[in-house]
Amino acid sequence: MLNKRCDIQGLRGWAIILVILFHFYPEYFPNGYLGVDVFLVLSGFLVTMILRRSETLNLNTFGVFYYRRLVFQRILPLYLLCISCTTVAIHLILPTSYRKLNATYARQAFLLTTNMHYSSEMEMDYQIMVCSRNLFTHTWSLCLEMQWYLIVPFLFLLQKCITKRDKLFILSKC
Repeated sequence: MLNKRCDIQGLRGWAIILVILFHFYPEYFPNGYLGVDVFLVLSGFLVTMILRRSETLNLNTFGVFYYRRLVFQRILPLYLLCISCTTVAIHLILPTSYRKLNATYARQAFLLTTNMHYSSEMEMDYQIMVCSRNLFTHTWSLCLEMQWYLIVPFLFLLQKCITKRDKLFILSKC
C-alpha cells in the first residue's frame, strides 16, 4: 500500500468543501463546481502514479488493480447500490412522467455512460442540468472516472509494448 500524501488529501478536502459550498450557496461560490475538476485531475494523477510504480504490467496486474478499485472494495458497489435504490424509489414514489424520463437516465448510469449523454449536448449549462428532472445527473463525474480506470491501464500496457522508434513514428503522424 502506498503511503497517503497529505498534500493530495488536503486538495481533496478543499475540493469537497468547494463543491458543498457551491451547492448550498451558489451565489457566493459560483465556481465551486470546479472542485469536481480537481477531483478528476487528482484521480488521474493517482492512477497514473500507481501504474507507473508497478513493476510488472500484465493482465494479472490489471485484474488486481480493477478488483481493488472497482469491483468489491471501493467505488462500483456503492455506485450501483445508489443507482438501484434511486431507481426503486422513483418507481415507488414519483409520478409516471418521472419514471419514463428517468428510465433512460438510469440505464445510462448503470452502463457508466452518463457523461457521454451530456457531452453530446455541449451547449447545456451545468445549472440547467441540475434543474432538470434527471435524478442521475450527479453520476456523470463517476462515469468519467470509471472510464478512466478502465482505459488507462491498457494504454500503459500498449505503451510498454511499443518500441521507442514506433513511438516517435506515431508522434510524427499526430
